[in-house]
Amino acid sequence: MGDLLKLGTYAAPAFIVATTIPVVWKFAKNIRRPRQTKNEGLYEDRDGKATEESMAAYSTKKQFIVIFIGLGIGLLASLALVVNTFAQILEFHDPALILVTFACWILALIQTLDTFRETRVVPRYQKGIRTSFSYLFLAALTGIILSREDTLIGPPGNILLPVTSAIQIFSALAVFFGFVSIQRRPDVFTPEGKVVERQYTASLWTKYSYDWSSDILDISAKKLVEFSDLPAMDSYRRAKDVKHTFRSIVLKPTVSLWLQIFWAWKWQLIYQAVMCVVSSAADVLPQISMLKLLEYLEQRKESGIIDSKAWVCVVLLFLATIIETMVDYRIGWLMWSDLGIPIRTTLTTLMFEKMMKIKDCKEPPKEEKTDEKDKDKDANGNPAEVPKESKVDAKKKEEKKKKAAQSDQDIINMFAVDTNQVGVFGAINQFYLLFVSKLAVSVTFLWYLVGWESLLAGMVSVVLVFPVNKWLTYRYGAFQKKLMATRDKKTKVVSEALQGIRQIKFSAIEPEWTDKINKARDEELAQLWQTKLNNLYMMLGAEIGPVLLTVSTLATFAWLRGTLLPSVAFTALGVLMQLEGVLGMLPFLLVLGINAKVSCDRIDNFLRSPEKPENTLPGDSVIFNKATVSFPSKGDSGEKEEDQDEEEANAARLALENRFVLRDLNLEFPNNSLSVISGPTGSGKSLLLAAILGEVDVLEGSITVPRAPPVDQRFDSKATAADWIIPSSIAFVAQTPWIENMSIRDNILFGLPYDKTRYNKVLQAVALAKDLDHFDDGDLTEVGAQGISLSGGQKWRLTLARAFYSRAGILILDDVFSALDTHVGKHIYDNALMGELSEGRTRILATHHVSLTLARAEYAVFLSANGTLEHAGLAVDLEKTGSFENILKAEEGEATGQEEDNIKAAPDGETNGTAAKDDKKVPKKLVEDEARETGAVKRSVYMSYLKATGGIPFWAFVLSFYIIAQSLTLGRSWWIKIWTSSTGQTAGLGTFAQIYNLQTHLTGILGPPPVNASFTTTSPGGNYADLASWSVPSTFSMLTGYIGSSISNAIPSSQATVTSQTVSTSTFPIEISNRNLAFYLVGYVIISLVSTLIDVGRYYVVFRGSLSASRKVFQELTYRVLRTPLRWLDTVPTGRILNRFTADFQAVDSQLSSNFASVAASCLAIIGIMVSAFIISPYIIILALIILGFCGRVGLRYIRGARSIKRLESIQKSPMISHFTASLQGLSTIRAFANQGVFEKRMDDLINSYSTATWHNWLFHNWVGYNMSLIGSIFSGVVAAFVVSTPHVGASLGGFALAFALSYRRAVNMTLRQVAATELDMNAAERIFEYSALDIETEKGVDVRASWPEKGELEVKDLEVGYAEGLPSILKGLNFHADMNGRVGIVGRTGAGKSTLSLALFRFLEARKGSITIDGVDISTVRLHDLRTRLAIIPQDPVLFSGTIRSNLDPFDQFPDFQLHEALQRVHLIPSADNTPVPELLVPESPTPTEGASSATSLTATEPAAKENTNIFLSLSSPISSAGANLSQGQKQLLCLARAILSRPKLVLLDEATSAVDKNTDKLIQRSIREEFANTTLLVVAHRLSTVMDFDRILVMRDGVAAEFGSPRELLNIEEGVFKGMVAQSGERGELEGMVEG
Repeated sequence: MGDLLKLGTYAAPAFIVATTIPVVWKFAKNIRRPRQTKNEGLYEDRDGKATEESMAAYSTKKQFIVIFIGLGIGLLASLALVVNTFAQILEFHDPALILVTFACWILALIQTLDTFRETRVVPRYQKGIRTSFSYLFLAALTGIILSREDTLIGPPGNILLPVTSAIQIFSALAVFFGFVSIQRRPDVFTPEGKVVERQYTASLWTKYSYDWSSDILDISAKKLVEFSDLPAMDSYRRAKDVKHTFRSIVLKPTVSLWLQIFWAWKWQLIYQAVMCVVSSAADVLPQISMLKLLEYLEQRKESGIIDSKAWVCVVLLFLATIIETMVDYRIGWLMWSDLGIPIRTTLTTLMFEKMMKIKDCKEPPKEEKTDEKDKDKDANGNPAEVPKESKVDAKKKEEKKKKAAQSDQDIINMFAVDTNQVGVFGAINQFYLLFVSKLAVSVTFLWYLVGWESLLAGMVSVVLVFPVNKWLTYRYGAFQKKLMATRDKKTKVVSEALQGIRQIKFSAIEPEWTDKINKARDEELAQLWQTKLNNLYMMLGAEIGPVLLTVSTLATFAWLRGTLLPSVAFTALGVLMQLEGVLGMLPFLLVLGINAKVSCDRIDNFLRSPEKPENTLPGDSVIFNKATVSFPSKGDSGEKEEDQDEEEANAARLALENRFVLRDLNLEFPNNSLSVISGPTGSGKSLLLAAILGEVDVLEGSITVPRAPPVDQRFDSKATAADWIIPSSIAFVAQTPWIENMSIRDNILFGLPYDKTRYNKVLQAVALAKDLDHFDDGDLTEVGAQGISLSGGQKWRLTLARAFYSRAGILILDDVFSALDTHVGKHIYDNALMGELSEGRTRILATHHVSLTLARAEYAVFLSANGTLEHAGLAVDLEKTGSFENILKAEEGEATGQEEDNIKAAPDGETNGTAAKDDKKVPKKLVEDEARETGAVKRSVYMSYLKATGGIPFWAFVLSFYIIAQSLTLGRSWWIKIWTSSTGQTAGLGTFAQIYNLQTHLTGILGPPPVNASFTTTSPGGNYADLASWSVPSTFSMLTGYIGSSISNAIPSSQATVTSQTVSTSTFPIEISNRNLAFYLVGYVIISLVSTLIDVGRYYVVFRGSLSASRKVFQELTYRVLRTPLRWLDTVPTGRILNRFTADFQAVDSQLSSNFASVAASCLAIIGIMVSAFIISPYIIILALIILGFCGRVGLRYIRGARSIKRLESIQKSPMISHFTASLQGLSTIRAFANQGVFEKRMDDLINSYSTATWHNWLFHNWVGYNMSLIGSIFSGVVAAFVVSTPHVGASLGGFALAFALSYRRAVNMTLRQVAATELDMNAAERIFEYSALDIETEKGVDVRASWPEKGELEVKDLEVGYAEGLPSILKGLNFHADMNGRVGIVGRTGAGKSTLSLALFRFLEARKGSITIDGVDISTVRLHDLRTRLAIIPQDPVLFSGTIRSNLDPFDQFPDFQLHEALQRVHLIPSADNTPVPELLVPESPTPTEGASSATSLTATEPAAKENTNIFLSLSSPISSAGANLSQGQKQLLCLARAILSRPKLVLLDEATSAVDKNTDKLIQRSIREEFANTTLLVVAHRLSTVMDFDRILVMRDGVAAEFGSPRELLNIEEGVFKGMVAQSGERGELEGMVEG
């Protein structure tokens, strides 16, 4: 202690002098050159800018008043001592120190004046911090003088010195707190006016106490906190800023992502490493202070006089615990604020930016076949030989899979999961440093304690066990990869089910899909259980190793020394248990590294994946020069790869040859005019349009396209009507409408400013104006994901409006007329395509409606079915050569009866559930914000989860395990006590209680919790949500607890032998006293091994219960979600539902049960410590209850506020993932409009929202831990003061009290934080149970006869249907009748109620009035499953799933292959005896499973392209991409029609089922429908009147009623009839009337 004090007398003055010299030097310079001061105005930095209000609120006046008052008082007190010294009133042992202290006050005054005169905000703060430490050293220096002098002087000095010293100490501390309470800067605001997060605004004191946002914690305890209540992130964590910072690092492109991350955050990592070393050193400080204090207690005389040095020890002990707490929690905070969150934010922004640039490939899956039948068959369905592969080949195959380009689902998983995984690892990488530093400190201390021989013996045992642990770790890595695969599979199945939910419900195949999802889930849980078992083996290895270490070390020491003293045993045991925790961390640190490496490599591969090339040349017009193009492929060439065998090379070559290619295109589209591209279904029209957009692989030749100016040079905000059109800019309308989940207006504007005049013109031109009148909120109506609230025609017209409103001079339009009524199509053609809005624009249109569009086109292109150019040229030239007529004949639509009546479209307004417009209402949200619970998690949620795990019997069994484990922990301590007692040393109950305290404390902190860490079971590719794993509460608590654990809390136990309390051993059945070393060793090993097995066994039981609960709850959730009403599914984003199935279940799978068990273990540990405390002194219980009360108060404040923040965080991820998914789906549209910047800005905002919620969640997590540790430090200081001030407390009791204070504060802290973590993690279960309680469609109803319906006779009577309660009826008394085997065509303007009728027929909407009867049975009485399985529907938007043609036609293996081929022939997808528009191609001799319209890799420019395209439908094993992305819209519709033909129902509804096929094919399809459904009642919704002109009856719908109903002939004879008017407006009047007459 003396050396330490002597060091302080030199260090304090040296620091003050060193910090004053620069101030004096600067002052001297300024005398010669006075500094020019200027008014800085409003403060501004990279985070934002202050406002006049925030500048006015910023003030340091109060702080400097305190500073100068404290400075004056302290200076006067020091001066008084100096005067007394010179007057020799007092005699000091070292008077020079008094003078040095006074000089230091003078120097500190100079520093203070320099700080005061600083006018700049941040420099004043920085100088204040530097000056504050001078005053802290002053206080320490004065304390040293007091401790050295007070026993050496008599009166009156013994009064004057303490008084003046105390005044100086308190004055210096007052000045210190004055400086550290100065704010760093005023509040700054973002350009949007939002206050920036206050970490860099707060004072030093507030910053290091994590209290700068405690007001938000209190606000969130009182209300449901919203994102608007939280401040904006600072520039070091904002998405855009961190991305630019990361991009600015100068490294070679070949440098791996790992190294780039390290380099970008090198200073933070270095700082973290330094802090880890400091933390390891700080851990020793409390023990050093306690050891010195116990030495004083041993030497204390019975006189009762208290040595002042004892108080120095008390102060040092208090400061040591404070420093330890501050350092440890600073590390814990910086790892998230400076590393974890910024790294995750950077990677997510980089991934989205990259996604905007990647090649938009729609290749089918290649890795594995989804159909069981296909596993042993080649592409033609013939048996294939499966060669055996060696381990080396298998390994190569695995590596290729890693390198393989990712599917859309993989990309989404990487964005949602892998970025988080790398961020977590970036945060917790400090534990590798801590592992090394703690290991070094522990080993050094053991060397000093037991000698190198004993230490070497212990290390040998560790080395022997290490290979086993290493093998288990790598085994875990293998299990983890398999778990990733099963999670990927489950996520894919759930995602596909949600995307195709309408088709699933229409077909009533919910049970089959439930089984399919549950099967995927069972595979995941089986693999998860294997992973958990391996974790248990790892835990066993991690615990057995330290047992052997302890036994080897102590046995060697006892053997060499001949005895084992209690002091050595207990101290060594404490350090060895510390080492147990260190070594136990090793396997899990390796696991974390493996997981993060896999995730980082996946992201790295994605960031290096091919980008969309600039494969078009700039020019003045769109020109194809001998161009050969195909859909983009993920590969770059067809050359053989280095690691590719000959068979694979041949397969790749065949795949290249068999993909769909447009060859030898020579086209020159004229500017400012209409060009029409036509051709049969699947001829490559969409591919040709994609080539103009640059979204293809150009295999030969060149394509010239005008190059649009950069976005920053368009100045959209300043555009006027005169310069609105940018001739070289492009707009695109895709074949499948891509619509954002926004309002109609926002979808049309698409980021452009609102020009009312142009906007209204666009609405009129695309016939949307009258539709808006029928929407509740007009153009502010929210349309839902993919425009779910709009009818098919409205979707197309909305996307068309977006294109015409744009500033594009080139419009690329893909089949926009297929879903429109004929009169609406003609209106749009006349007013949009050929109207005022098209002036000065180049329009390139792909369509089957050539009779409508070709007459006024200037350029025409006709593609043949085999992908070759048949006709192309100016319309005038084509007319001269006769090609014009050939095109019209090819499309089977002669323009003989065109009417020029420009009748305005008058939609009737089916609005999917909206009421009459009311301008006074605030626009309603179709997709409501995600619901959040308020207050504490309901007891019912806890009970539901506990019941799912096994209920009271299960948890009683678990509790018994924990009690036994706790008893065995006590037994180990007891046995050590007996062992040491046998040596003749007296080890009483006090010693036993102390070592039990230590063991309970350390095992509670360092034991098994890592196995429960969510990030150790997080799949880098498994699901969306593992962001939930971001919280990692159990592991974080364990690791932060470890950081603060003591090197040797058992040091005092070497002195703490209570001789008055010995233990009798006569009650044992065997003699245990004075036995040999082997006896005690064997006993310790047996107790330790049994303890280890029980410890592992309790986690085994908990894991079993956890997985059982997960399985039950998942099955219930799946059952409910698949059976909820369609309206709910339409209004809830898919990403939100997926979060329940993935992220929330991640927490339930990995954390919840373990959290409950850990809480129980922590509570038992506290009880054990309390019992051991009671053995020594019942009075300590009072102190224990006091600290428990204070910590409980802090914990309660935290839980009340943090649960709201946690709930906010849990809903912030869904919008981010939804936006990513939607952007990926609409990638070609976004890029065509050059709108990437708008979408990146939107994603940045969403990422910032999520980061802000995560930030505050961790901030409050740190706040509660820091404050409880601070209370514990105060508690330790109070206990130490109690021990010193109580005269008759000896070293034994004092040592125990101090050891108890240090361990108990940690145990209480950990327990309360574990309770809080459990409460917050229950949020996941709360969200799952919310969806598990969803209302489902009724399953009640009468059982109908098995043959129903026999006839298919349909009667609709007075039917009235609405979408929801409170909304008006859409069908308003509909009446019609369909005879047995009759064919009824349903026509009507867009929004007339046609789609509503189909929903009512399948009872997705229940009738308010009236009825629907089929064969005399009212369908409202029939069970839904029976009803929907007896009917069939072919929707307008076809639904396909990834797999093969076979799996889509026959998903449940009900039909033989020949029937599947027959169905494909019936829809003319493959050749038959009849004439067919598809190419008559034979199956290739060597087909490959990767044949497809867009499969394989791209050809090189020199590759021959003479081969014709292969018809992929010839092989049932041909792969289909997710949602059928590798097929055209027409091909998808035909495949769905083939699926319906197989089922052969008695009543079929076709909703525009052939809208996207060419007219020739449509005629053939209609003939097939007549033949195949001859004994079926057909209801056909049609926009193309030719489809239904030969039907038995036509139902003309208008405003929800049957405006007309009768045969086509009857309706045409009605003067001024609705149907007659529709025929007149169709442009095909002559042909249609001829069909009726004929």
